[in-house]
Amino acid sequence: MRRFEARVRSDERGAGYLAAFIVLFSVLVIAGVGILVDSSRMFSTQRQCSSIALEAARAGANAVDAAALYAGQGMFIDVDDAQAAAYAAAADFTSNAGAQLDSVDVVGNRVEVVVSAHVDSWFPIMSGRTVTQAAAANAEIGLDGPTGP
Repeated sequence: MRRFEARVRSDERGAGYLAAFIVLFSVLVIAGVGILVDSSRMFSTQRQCSSIALEAARAGANAVDAAALYAGQGMFIDVDDAQAAAYAAAADFTSNAGAQLDSVDVVGNRVEVVVSAHVDSWFPIMSGRTVTQAAAANAEIGLDGPTGP
C-alpha cells in the first residue's frame, strides 16, 4: 500500500486519476442512497395505503342491516351505512398519511375500498409516483371461519 501511495504522489497523473475516482465513486454512492431512500418511501406509502383500505373495508363490512337480520331475511349490508362507516374509518388515517380515499363500492355482502397517495421523490434520480391500493372485506354470519379440508 505504501508503494502505491508513493507512486501516486510522485506521478501527477496518478493524483488526477485518484481524484476522478473519488468524485465518481461519491456520485455513485449518493445516487445509490437516493434510490434506496425513495424506494423505501414508496414501499412504506404502499403499505400504509393497503392498511387504510383494508381497515376501511372492514368497517364498511360491519354495517349490516340489523332489521333484516333480526327479521330472518338474511344478512344484508346497508349500502349507505357501509359507505359512511368506511369513509369515517379512513378519515383520520388518510389525513395523517397524506392519502385519499378514492372509492367505496358495496356489492352484495362485499365492501371494496380504493386508497391512493402521491409520493414525491427526495432525490432527482427518481420521479414521484402515485401509489394506489385496493382492499375488500366480506360480511359473514357466525363465529367460525372457513373450514379447511
